[in-house]
Amino acid sequence: MKNLLLTMVSSFGIFSNVNAGSGLLSFYGCSDVHFGHDVNNTNNSITTALELNTITVNHINQLPNNASWPAKLGGGNVYPPEGVVITGDLVDNGYTQYYEWDNFTYVYGLDGEDGLLNYRVYEGKGNHDAGIDEFVGAAIIARNQIRKLDPKFNITGVSDNGLHYSWRWNISDSCSLNLVMLNLYVGVNCSGCAPDNCFYGPACYKSFVFPENSTGFLEEMAPTFGKEPVIIMHHYGFDGYSNSWYSAEERAALYSILSQLNTIGILVGHTHVANIYSINGTDGVMNPVNTLPGINVYNIPSTQKEDNNGLPLPSEFMVFELTVDDNNNGVFRIGSRIGDDWNDNFLSMSNFTCGT
Repeated sequence: MKNLLLTMVSSFGIFSNVNAGSGLLSFYGCSDVHFGHDVNNTNNSITTALELNTITVNHINQLPNNASWPAKLGGGNVYPPEGVVITGDLVDNGYTQYYEWDNFTYVYGLDGEDGLLNYRVYEGKGNHDAGIDEFVGAAIIARNQIRKLDPKFNITGVSDNGLHYSWRWNISDSCSLNLVMLNLYVGVNCSGCAPDNCFYGPACYKSFVFPENSTGFLEEMAPTFGKEPVIIMHHYGFDGYSNSWYSAEERAALYSILSQLNTIGILVGHTHVANIYSINGTDGVMNPVNTLPGINVYNIPSTQKEDNNGLPLPSEFMVFELTVDDNNNGVFRIGSRIGDDWNDNFLSMSNFTCGT
């Protein structure tokens, strides 16, 4: 892949420029927050997504400057995030349960001041969030108009339909990261990828198979990225489960586009569990992280989970950090959090270069 150096040191050898150099950018990632997913538990009460996401947001708010990166990733302070990205399934029923969206905005807000979360939010739509013409899609479109007008969000583009969007965060004075929210998955339209009748009635297929020309938006924005690093995000990943929800042809088209860019990662959700792996354009193949040639995929875990007794499990989310030195050589660190600690099974570090 052009301008991408994924030279992982065995057993997480420490990269020389971690926490050193001229610039640093941190952001956090959540997924599958599923407001409305409430279950009975063995304590004769109900475990609610509102409760679990509130716990997660409290962990996010308290983490910056109060934790250190694992030693195997070079250590150092965990810095406040520039924002929090959420890769879909914002609610559990995006067709009829409007209160679920109210709960989402109550907890996560938008600008870091209107919800419980202290940081700006960049969310995308998942299959539970229904089609673009339902209330979650309409809300994301409206929020994108607010983002466009607020320079703090650093928006660089919004699709013609208002759903997909991109933004740029500075890592240093001479290096910026481009991020693209593509919602469900990257495609044009996928006929027959999911049954017409699914869990919330006949209209449900819209949320499963309508990517709303996210491919077109990515192609439109690609020339503006130059040689700067790029991260894209959408709901469906590239695992065996996710692959049953969209087509091999669309995944191949996506890889073709991304391989022409300085792509340093793809953020996904959908499976509810943390995972880190690499794809190389061969459909169905998940390689170890940092396998060359390839693009790393970071599957962000669900924030809301319960055990077999319906009792809450520890909150989960991911932490991302990019640093660059004076020569624009960079390090990308990723760690998955579970409760008050790191999940040692999902830690990663890679190198990248930053052009203009």
